Amino acid sequence: MSVVDDSEAAPRTAAADVAPRSTTRQRADIQALRALAVTLVVLFHFWPGRMPGGYIGVDVFFVISGFLITSHLLREVDRTGSIALGRFWARRARRLLPAAYLVIAACVVVTLVAIPHTDWQQWFREFTGATLYVENWVLAADAVDYLAADNAPSPVQHYWSLSAEEQFYLVWPLLVLGAAFLARRGLLGRRRLVALVLGVATVASFVYSLRATTHDPSAAYFVTPARAWQFGAGALLAVWAGRTRHNLPSVPAAFRALAAWAGYALILLGGFALFDSSTPFPGTAALVPVVATMAVIWADEPDHRLAPNALARRRPVGYLGDISYSLYLWHWPPLIIIPVLLGHELGLAERLILLITVVLVAAGSKRYIEDRTRFSHRFGLQRTGVALGATAVVAALLAGTSLAGTATVDRETKQATVSTQQYLAHPLRASAPPRWILSTPAPMTTSPASSCPLPRPSRVTSRTTQAAGSTSTRAISRRAAPSARSTTPTSRT
Repeated sequence: MSVVDDSEAAPRTAAADVAPRSTTRQRADIQALRALAVTLVVLFHFWPGRMPGGYIGVDVFFVISGFLITSHLLREVDRTGSIALGRFWARRARRLLPAAYLVIAACVVVTLVAIPHTDWQQWFREFTGATLYVENWVLAADAVDYLAADNAPSPVQHYWSLSAEEQFYLVWPLLVLGAAFLARRGLLGRRRLVALVLGVATVASFVYSLRATTHDPSAAYFVTPARAWQFGAGALLAVWAGRTRHNLPSVPAAFRALAAWAGYALILLGGFALFDSSTPFPGTAALVPVVATMAVIWADEPDHRLAPNALARRRPVGYLGDISYSLYLWHWPPLIIIPVLLGHELGLAERLILLITVVLVAAGSKRYIEDRTRFSHRFGLQRTGVALGATAVVAALLAGTSLAGTATVDRETKQATVSTQQYLAHPLRASAPPRWILSTPAPMTTSPASSCPLPRPSRVTSRTTQAAGSTSTRAISRRAAPSARSTTPTSRT
């Protein structure tokens, strides 16, 4: 869940170019929403009992993304009458993929070096899904697969939300471009036609979300059609704001200040009290974070003494908003990998140390990976073809490595099966299997990392294994797909 700006001129994650009143002003309210959203998700993953509804941070990101990206697309259409799709997608690749692929590569290396082969098949399968940005569909398939009910969360499960967002980036510009093309045929005014097309897509997605949440809740949490309306809500706000921005000051500043406070408060209340892993999601419940986020964006930093502007403009808040994407990427993998390496769940002190560490890593990633790659002119990365080509090469390398890891496990499993069958086929041995067969440990059904719920306790796999008296959960709760309802990262990671 990346909420990103579209500026290519300065190495600062800003929402400046989408401000209703200015194309250069950085909006502190959007930075504050980013900071709040990533805080909810991270605290939910680190201490799910304290923040049972923290997975709604993902929904906040979706609305912001819809607003920012649609604002950018509308400005380009107004300026040129069209959208340079290749250039748009290349900007997204430069902005999002370097840090995302670095995290995946780090997870792949650690898995090859230190993780037992019993986890390889699932993890490498999800590494492939995350690399190709179809992780949400991988998790949705697992959510309805009974045989997958005992899978443990992987280090990249939170990429489900990033996958949904990338799919939005692929399709949404085509809708805006199609509406602009029809407008040139004189069917309707450009803005009206864009609003109509996006509105139909948003309503259709919302209806689908309601139905899917009722009839197939595990998959509904992850699949893009059930989430697109959240992007669409932000998009429609961008269309409306573009038409009415000159009239916004006529709305009493006190009312707008109240709307902003109400939005922030509702998001916080949702994270702490309104929702938990048993809440059907997205469905109607997702209206709460969506409407709350829209209220803050609509208020647009009102010039009023009671407005939350002073809080939103504090430097720590803005900085946390700046590094929110990297923090989202890096916070989840250690929660899964480190307990496996240590052989036990993380205690309070260990979690606090880990939290400080991932914040520092995220800060370094933002400065030295995101910004350096995004604005670098080396190797011709500012050229559309080079950026897209480099993306394809890196994706192929990561996906190929992940597929090779999966193939290795499959080959070893087949070899072990054949060896066992050949041994037992001997007439003198069939009646007395050797000790190494009898004592071979079964594949792990629990994991030290299982105590970390996916972004929202996931519906993907929630079986609490009780064999041998174990009470740890190895997977995302089948009821709670929300954590892989994850983040992306467990999402409801």
